[in-house]
Amino acid sequence: MKKTLVAVGALLITLSSYGQGQVHFANRDVNAVPPILEPITGVSDFTGFTAELDLVNGTTLTPIGTSTFNAARPGIWIAADPVVPGVASGNATFRVRVFNGTDYASSALKGESVDFQNAVASAPASPASFTGFIGHSFAVVPEPTTLALGAVGLGALLLRRRK
Repeated sequence: MKKTLVAVGALLITLSSYGQGQVHFANRDVNAVPPILEPITGVSDFTGFTAELDLVNGTTLTPIGTSTFNAARPGIWIAADPVVPGVASGNATFRVRVFNGTDYASSALKGESVDFQNAVASAPASPASFTGFIGHSFAVVPEPTTLALGAVGLGALLLRRRK
């Protein structure tokens, strides 16, 4: 009996030291959380794109959940309830990233929100509502190689014109 109690106590202590909460990663309630859109054209159809929720810790971003966009509701991604590692409850800082490739770094079309605070609920309770997100715009960010190629082309045109 003593061994069982010691084992259960050790298990509870171990589980409590790995505190993890949850957040409800959704922007479907347009009245409370606006959808995202591309600022120049106003387009909000991001079918085929991924929305990624990152936990911000100083300058480090830790991806904790991803979702795809709902084709029937432009600018709205499908809800998910990711676990927030290291945060059992309280507030945490997050950033939302949207991209069209396999990951944010290698995507040609990408954008991200400003950092924001959101409540985290203790798992296994219902995840905390996603209320801190204020929506964001999405803009095309040209890759450095594209800019370099453009500069080489411009230089060639200037040289040709000079001769």
